[in-house]
Amino acid sequence: MKAINWFFSIVDQKNCPLYEVGEKLALSEKTLSCPDGKEVCLILVRDMTQLLFQLLDEASGGNCRKIRFSTVAVVPV
Repeated sequence: MKAINWFFSIVDQKNCPLYEVGEKLALSEKTLSCPDGKEVCLILVRDMTQLLFQLLDEASGGNCRKIRFSTVAVVPV
């Protein structure tokens, strides 16, 4: 099976002490990569895990849309 990777850019944040607008995240079927030198936010991990299941269920998997979570908003890049 071909490895699937999605890349996201943070485009908005609400009181998030860890991530800033413009930082990049990478998501695969097994990992979430946060910006270098940043701690991993468990809230973001939960949200990105939910997104992972949605993306795996979608046939296209490449819809360019903004995804809002409780602390940040991301868009595919």
